[in-house]
Amino acid sequence: MLGDSLDLCVQLGLEHFELDVDETLSLDGVTAIFGPSGSGKSTMLRTIAGLETPDSGRVVCAGQVETIELENERTRLVAGQLEDLEREVATMEGQLETLSHILPEQRETGELLRRLQSAAADTNIEMRRFENQPPVLHDFYAEVPVQLDLTGNFHDLAMFFDRVSKFGRIVTVGDVSIQATTDAGSSTIQSQCTASTFYFLPEVAGADPEAAQTTGG
Repeated sequence: MLGDSLDLCVQLGLEHFELDVDETLSLDGVTAIFGPSGSGKSTMLRTIAGLETPDSGRVVCAGQVETIELENERTRLVAGQLEDLEREVATMEGQLETLSHILPEQRETGELLRRLQSAAADTNIEMRRFENQPPVLHDFYAEVPVQLDLTGNFHDLAMFFDRVSKFGRIVTVGDVSIQATTDAGSSTIQSQCTASTFYFLPEVAGADPEAAQTTGG
C-alpha cells in the first residue's frame, strides 16, 4: 500500500550523469541501495531527504507528497522574471538620475543665479536685483524663492520667462508685477517677480510625516 511505502519518481541531470529513478520501496524492514561509485546512490538519498532538488518528479512517503514539481516551477518562474526585473531596475536608475537633475538633493542658488543671468543676457533683459529669500519647507522638499527686479521691453521679458521655463531643473516664476518705466533707452517696462527653485530633502522623506514641519503652503 502507498501508505506503507516510499514512492520515488525523480529525474535530475548532473554534470557527469543523469539520475532517473522510478521505484516504490517498502517502509517495512531494511532496504539496501548498492552500485558502483558515482552511480547516484548519495544523490538519490539526498533527494529523498530533501537536500537535493530534482529537475522533475515527486517523492511520496507514507502518503505525504513532497511538492518538488511546484517548487521547481516556482524556481523557473523566478529565473524567468529575473531578467525583466534587472531591466526594470536599470530603467528606474536612469529615471532617478534624470530626476536628480530636476530636483537635486542640495541647495544650488549659485547655479540658479548663473542660469538666470545667462537667460537675461540672451534676451536683452537687465537683472537689477537677485535677492535670496528664506527657504520654505514642504513634506519632502524645500522651496528656495529669489526676488528679481528686471527691466527691458515686453517682448524680451516674454522671451526671458520662456527661457526660464525650459531650464533642466524645476524653476517656477510667480508674483509677477509689471510697470511702465520712464528710463531713457530701449527699456520700456520694469518687472518684479519671484523665481523659486527646489531641492529634495531625503532625511525628511524617510522620516515620520509628523516630523516634517511645513512652513509654507
